[in-house]
Amino acid sequence: LRLAVRSSAAREDSEASFAGQHSSILNVRPEGIAAAYKEVIASTFNPRAVFYRRSRGYTESDVVMSVLCIAMVDAKASGLVYTIDPNTSTSDDIIISAVWGLGVAVVDGSSPTDLYRYVRRDKALSLCTVACKERQIIMGGEGGLVDMGVDPANRNTACLKEEQILKLVDYGLRLEAHYGGPLDIEWALQSNLELSTPGHRRY
Repeated sequence: LRLAVRSSAAREDSEASFAGQHSSILNVRPEGIAAAYKEVIASTFNPRAVFYRRSRGYTESDVVMSVLCIAMVDAKASGLVYTIDPNTSTSDDIIISAVWGLGVAVVDGSSPTDLYRYVRRDKALSLCTVACKERQIIMGGEGGLVDMGVDPANRNTACLKEEQILKLVDYGLRLEAHYGGPLDIEWALQSNLELSTPGHRRY
């Protein structure tokens, strides 16, 4: 068993997203849970989190930290689904991004991503852009993460097939209907090609 040990602080994903302010420790072995837990708790007081919090008018007592321990997905590919386009207020298109390996490089913007756009009114894909993906982040054998090169045969290959894209669209629409508003959703494609949704948050 390997775990993602992640922040879940009060006020996160509210009026302020707190995206990237607190720590997430990935591929944690069971014996490392206590240390990872302490690192996430301590990240409440790292300089960027303190600055972010104070610049938005929150006090330390407003941001009480809880910690999530979630089973890691050994991802062949992963990424994000936005159930509305985050770049414009005039479109309700669904946007999907994808990379090989773990989705860390999507979230922090460090890697080019495949990009797919689904138009709700047409119920069809309108854009499929395949990026050159030279690097990927994977789970290390003894824990932690490994940054390695993508097999040259896969660098210009799409991470998702059309039926997988449409399955993600279906998941996104169902989650949006359940929660009553637009979301951004983290997804992962396991090595056995089954899609899973390890986390989601209100957009």
